[in-house]
Amino acid sequence: MSTAGIRDHLIQALQADLVGPYDVDQGDTAVEVLSMPPSRWYLTGFLATEQTRDNDDPEADDEGGAGDDLDDGATAAAVAESGTTQRKLFPASMGLSVLLPPGQGDVLTVRVRYAEYHLVQGAQDAAESDDSGENSEAGEGKRPRRHWKRVPYVVDAVVPLTLGELPRVRVPNTGGLELEGRLEATHGVTGLADGTRALSLFLINRRMEQEPKELGWVFQVSLELQPPPGQAFVARPDLRAADSRDLDDQVADLQFRRVRSYGVGHGVSVEEDPAGAWVRTCWLPQGRVPKVTTRSVPTVTTSMEALAALDDGPALRTALLPLVDAYQAWIQAQAALGVGGGQRAQTRDRLMAGAGDACARIQRGIERLAADAEARRAFCWMNGAMAQAARQRSADRYAGDKVPEWRLFQLAFVLLNVCGIADEDNPERDIVELIFFPTGGGKTEA
Repeated sequence: MSTAGIRDHLIQALQADLVGPYDVDQGDTAVEVLSMPPSRWYLTGFLATEQTRDNDDPEADDEGGAGDDLDDGATAAAVAESGTTQRKLFPASMGLSVLLPPGQGDVLTVRVRYAEYHLVQGAQDAAESDDSGENSEAGEGKRPRRHWKRVPYVVDAVVPLTLGELPRVRVPNTGGLELEGRLEATHGVTGLADGTRALSLFLINRRMEQEPKELGWVFQVSLELQPPPGQAFVARPDLRAADSRDLDDQVADLQFRRVRSYGVGHGVSVEEDPAGAWVRTCWLPQGRVPKVTTRSVPTVTTSMEALAALDDGPALRTALLPLVDAYQAWIQAQAALGVGGGQRAQTRDRLMAGAGDACARIQRGIERLAADAEARRAFCWMNGAMAQAARQRSADRYAGDKVPEWRLFQLAFVLLNVCGIADEDNPERDIVELIFFPTGGGKTEA
């Protein structure tokens, strides 16, 4: 199995264990029978009824014998030993907020997915109830073990988009699930057109309380919003980063300027269409991190053994100066990118100025190696030692014509620090460098 497959399997396992249903491959159609109440099987993803949201953990009912096959004496002893049970709050609502284009008189399509768990009698219990004689007498006084069967539902509702408090909408054929929310028009908000509408919508479980409580609860709940026909949700501007004085916020705002967010969850996370065609809640937040791959420049010598064999300054310049040329070309290309002006342009210029300083230090390091025979000899020894260690560590990897090589960022980091290492009086010696590239290896060698 690939690393991507392993990660996907772990995510599915978490989803199955925390939210359900256990057979995640079947999704909404999964048929599932649990041997205990679903609120004890799954830790999140459900909505309790509004009437019982502040009641004790339903596990307390089971300690009293509601769902376990215990005799009265054992039950009483277990409850007495546990002492006072801690009261817990269970969510009865969840929702999300989105932005809609300016307009009026339209409607929003809402899709609600959820599952109920119904009490059933297990096949083993049914067989035992038909027994007679000693088996029947042994079963007297015992509570029958209860099983819970999953029944999934998908229901659509339409919400009229009128400014102010939205009219309460009963989700059809759900026995008490309702939608409530508020719609406001925005004015003077940076990054938004005047009249852009801000919608907050909540799904609330207003079913009547039942016994056991889980009969009124809904599990694996999902709320999906689709904009009016011909429209898309409006991307949310990052107002915090726009005026932040923190460099980390400014850099993140610049680097992720093309990333769009269309919704925010309340008591839950969200997932969304990249173009804003839909937004829906999810109980297990997920994100994909693009893989970082290293580039190569054919004119740069990266072979450790070839670098170890350099015996004069001109050969060293020929081998390494193309790295400086490639870095300068990249800096010029990045500095010319249009980022929308304002603070983003200032952040871009600040970052490129820092990159220019690093490029100059790399070039000075190369010139120091070319002019200083002792420094060059140490550089060659270092490359030879690294090549020998690489071959001993991974002999199969370097079979045939394959040779140990530096990645460009590793080689650049070494050259960046040459002057500070070779000259005790060099001001660069006081600089503490931090190397971080999420490449999956290579930082230790550098």
